[in-house]
Amino acid sequence: VRLGEIEADSGHAAAVLEEYTAVCETLGSAVRVRLHTTRTVVVEGTAVRVAPDGSLVVRNDAGRDVAVGHGEVERLR
Repeated sequence: VRLGEIEADSGHAAAVLEEYTAVCETLGSAVRVRLHTTRTVVVEGTAVRVAPDGSLVVRNDAGRDVAVGHGEVERLR
């Protein structure tokens, strides 16, 4: 139902993002994300938020935020 609300552009996207962020166990965790494009790119850092477009934002060791729209996310210990 929630996806249908977003796709219908009924103004519910912000509420869904807020609800998802509240239960997302990945946020605050150390993560490694493997992006498979023309070459494999690895992003490591802390998952800090979910962007409005649904991307996972990872803050790397240099303090730079990297928005990841797709890839394999692994939580690190």
